[in-house]
Amino acid sequence: MNQSQALYSIPLNISQVEKLTGVPKSTLRFWEKSFSEYLNVGRSEGKQRQYLSEDVDRILNVKKLLKDEMFTLQGARRRLGLEGEDGEETQIVGTPKAQAGKAYSDAAKEQRDSSPAAKFG
Repeated sequence: MNQSQALYSIPLNISQVEKLTGVPKSTLRFWEKSFSEYLNVGRSEGKQRQYLSEDVDRILNVKKLLKDEMFTLQGARRRLGLEGEDGEETQIVGTPKAQAGKAYSDAAKEQRDSSPAAKFG
């Protein structure tokens, strides 16, 4: 193993990954839960996250899908092969804000569909 390979294999902590990728720590933690099958970050004996170069590459891939290509979480999961085309989720974690937004969206759709204007439109 040459010197550049050795440096490339040194685990990074969450602060270093935040600086390297531009992804805030809270977002890294959220993505770790939302994409658990894809972002399988190791832990030290002290339970601190240890990111390898492969983990950083995967984080940058998720960032590209969500920020650059404007995928939703579900769309990014589908693109990564973490759920089926029918939307069957293997595991997805939503924040309370996201869950509230979905509940509001579902209620608004239900109200719209049941309004008299919808019947004549």
